[in-house]
Formats: sequence, C-alpha cells, structure tokens
Amino acid sequence: MIAVAFSSGGDVAMWLANLTALQVEQVERMLESLRQLGHVATYAAGPLRELGWVDPIERLRFRCGSLAVDACLNASADRDQAPPGYLMPVWPFDHEIDGSPASTAQFIGLDLTVTASPSFDEEIGVALPGRAGLWLIHARPMF
Repeated sequence: MIAVAFSSGGDVAMWLANLTALQVEQVERMLESLRQLGHVATYAAGPLRELGWVDPIERLRFRCGSLAVDACLNASADRDQAPPGYLMPVWPFDHEIDGSPASTAQFIGLDLTVTASPSFDEEIGVALPGRAGLWLIHARPMF
C-alpha cells in the first residue's frame, strides 16, 4: 500500500499495490526526495496487512490525536446531527525561540515548530495561559 499527502492543496492519495521489498525501498526513496523538494508533505509505503478494529483506530489516534479521533468516534450516529465541525489541536509552549513562546508538535504526520508572537491588534489573536495580551500562532515544518 502507498499513501501520500501532497503539499499543494492538501490532497491525499492511496494506492493498493503488490510491491517487493526492493520496490518498497525504491518508492520510499522517491517519495522522500519529493518530500525534500516540497511536493509531498508526508507518505507511507509498505505491505498490506490484516488489521483488527483496534489497530487502525490506535494508529489514527497516534497520527491525528486522541481528541479528534475520539470526538468523531463518539459523535452521534444520528444522520440529522452534524459531525464535529472544528477541533483545535493544542500544544504546550514549553520553551522559547528568539524570545517568543515555542513548542514542537506533530500534526497529521508533520513535525512542526510552533511559535507565538504578540498581536498588535486587540481583536485578533488568542490568549496564552500566564501571558498578557493576545498572540498570533505560527507553525512551520521542521526539516
């Protein structure tokens, strides 16, 4: 199986393929090169396996976070009720970069550096625990 998340447009594609170990290595090298060039955000390639119910759910919790997966699992089965429309990932700002609150995070398989900068508009931004004023949050991939 090959799964690819593309950088442009956030598209995700998945293909089922019978690959030898050598072909898996070749595909992974190619996808890693495309990731370094900025065309691919994240990818996975490997053999098909039989999975039970718990395994994919736990893998989704690891990749997407328990908050999102559990909220969607526990959403009402009633078709008239809308599923969760917005979930916000939250990371602790546990260090500083250039004097700004910072954190490292993983979101949909991407390793991110998350930083906050003071907002100069009193209506735009978010409050950070223990810090005055509003802050703008910025995330960038770690390479």
